[in-house]
Formats: sequence, C-alpha cells, structure tokens
Amino acid sequence: MKKKKNILFPIFALCLTLGACDEVDENERQIIIDDTNIFDDVHKVVLMEEFTGQACMNCPQGAAASQNIVEFSEHHMIPVNIHYGMYAIPTFGFVTESGTAYGEWSDPEFFPSCRMDRTSDVNSNTDTWMSMYMGLAFQIPNIDIQVSSDYNNGQARITTTLTALKDINEPLSLQLWLLESGIRAMQLEGSTYIMDYEHNHVFRAAINGTWGQPVEETLGLNEALTIENTYTLADLPDLQGKTEKESRTEGEYGEVWVPDSCNVVAFVYNTETRAILQAAETTLKAE
Repeated sequence: MKKKKNILFPIFALCLTLGACDEVDENERQIIIDDTNIFDDVHKVVLMEEFTGQACMNCPQGAAASQNIVEFSEHHMIPVNIHYGMYAIPTFGFVTESGTAYGEWSDPEFFPSCRMDRTSDVNSNTDTWMSMYMGLAFQIPNIDIQVSSDYNNGQARITTTLTALKDINEPLSLQLWLLESGIRAMQLEGSTYIMDYEHNHVFRAAINGTWGQPVEETLGLNEALTIENTYTLADLPDLQGKTEKESRTEGEYGEVWVPDSCNVVAFVYNTETRAILQAAETTLKAE
C-alpha cells in the first residue's frame, strides 16, 4: 500500500504565485501527494561482478560497500563475489574455472574491483560503487526475467521465463549461476587473518556453461519464452553423521555445498557485447 503524506505549502508562496493573498481555508492548506518509494516502479535489477580474494586485505571493504548497495536498493542489485587473481586461494574451493574466465575477460588491475551490468569499466574505488549503481538503476529494461528452482536430493530444475517488454532485435544469451552465502572461512582483513569470516554471494558454478546458452527465439513485444535447465550440485563427501553445516565449521569448505544457503542468479545479456539487460535471483530451495 502506498503511503500518503501531507505537505504544508507556505501561505506567502501561494501569495507570490497568485499575486494576491486571498484568504485560504485551513483545510485547503494541506495537499495530499503520494509518498512512493523511489524503487516502487523501478524494475531494473543490476548485476555486480565483484572480483575478490581471501588474501586481499582490502576486500572486506568491497563486501561492505556492495552490501550497502543491496540494502539501499532493496535488492535491486545482485552482487556476485568472484574469487580471482593473485589474492584468490584455490585450496579453499572458491576459485572456479568459469570465475577465472570472467576475471580474465574483465582483467581487473586492483582488488577488490567490480563492474556492473558489464557496461561499466572495472572499478576498484569502493567509494564510487554506489554512484555506479545509481547510473544504471533507473534504466527501463527491455526484458523481464522470472526464475524459480525446484530442488530435491542434489538435483535442481531451474525454470526461467523471459518476457519481452518491447521488440528485441539483438542476439541474447541466458546465463544461470549458482551462488552460496554464509560460508565461514579464512579472510585477510587489513593485517589480520580472520579464520571465521563470513563469505556471502560467492560464485560457485555456471549452471548452463561459462557463457550460458543462446536464446534462439526472437521475442516481440509481450512475447514470453520459458527455458528449463537441470543441474546436479557438487558431490558431497561422507559427512559421517554430521550435517553439512557442522562439517563446514570443521574446515571442509570446497566440497561441502549447503543447498539451504545457495541462490540461483539468472541474467540475459547481449551475446556480442556481453552487456547485461536484466537479472533476477531466487533461492535454490523453495522457501
């Protein structure tokens, strides 16, 4: 429900506007207007690729900056933490083949760095990330994405529906990613190694391949296309009676994926330029 608020216009301002100070009834001095949240009618969801590493002393600052944008935007920005480069530690299982490909393509010089919607330059100044987001937030998307996941016993069926909001005459690809949050693992922060740092939005896998899959159909205004993909999560080791989270706290970070902590991200991008048109996110397991 939209809130309403009263704005009291000064009588002298009305006088200047009208050229005369006619008597104004007390009840007419308040004008009701909509107090609509600035994001109520904004449907653009921005995808942020953040290049990071566990041995990067400044990377926790990047995580904090991106989380601030998530909260400010009311989840109209999706951060993805891609462990890549000289500060990423492969032995913890966060470094992936697909993540390395994205890092090599984006070629960040400093860490943490990010790019948004693959239309911005790679930027390592965390103080400017909010303005980067605001420069994209109010774009009107050409396409809408709805994504859902049906998960059971290590198998996920991902259903993505694309709806054209205008005639689309550019080559499109659909990308599906698996992210995981709530991972307690080592992280360097400043000069201190934090052994139980909470890693969130960690890129785990490209569900439909490193660069996704082409959208073969041409979509006209209001036309919809539903695409289904299946994915098998990484094989879990013998937990010897422990829960997945209990095992993780004992240091098995790379192989133990906790489905309850995983999300699926879907986005559509221009196949040629790789610029992202729209993104969406859902939990791996239905809530």
